Amino acid sequence: MPAVTDLLRAQGMAIGDVDCLAVGVGPGSFTGIRVAVGTAQGIGLAGRTQLKALDSMALIAMQAGPGLWHLALDARLGEAYRATYHVDDELRVVSAPELVKVGDLDRPTQGALLGDGWALNQLDDAAPLPEGAACEHWTAYADARPVVAPEALLPVYLRDTVNWKKRVDQPSPLRG
Repeated sequence: MPAVTDLLRAQGMAIGDVDCLAVGVGPGSFTGIRVAVGTAQGIGLAGRTQLKALDSMALIAMQAGPGLWHLALDARLGEAYRATYHVDDELRVVSAPELVKVGDLDRPTQGALLGDGWALNQLDDAAPLPEGAACEHWTAYADARPVVAPEALLPVYLRDTVNWKKRVDQPSPLRG
């Protein structure tokens, strides 16, 4: 919360000035998604801030720019999150996020690879994850999403069971 209040203060705002808050709900890191959703829920419950749930992988595709993007992100434990998006003036979900075994990551016939998950299956020509600030398409995407009550804002988990292993015990050849 100190980072949130510092960011708002730099813009001359306080938490009470926020009308709507959009949050990436996953798929992604279990802890990161829980922190993001929990923080947004707290802000939503504390005031009159509306909440919107955003597909985290769609945000990555939009930040990468126009094109047909096949995303694969390392989900650890020999698995990857995979999804496909077409980005131009609008975002179109070609295939929704799913959890797949690394061996099932096959090279698509069209479009570009994006994300670290492709390297798990020796497809090393994928574009790296984009870095930097928010992209221009995020606002339109968030505006089009429905408002969600704080108690209904839920993380997107693609595993049937919660992973109980510590991160150091979750094998990934990308992270050692």
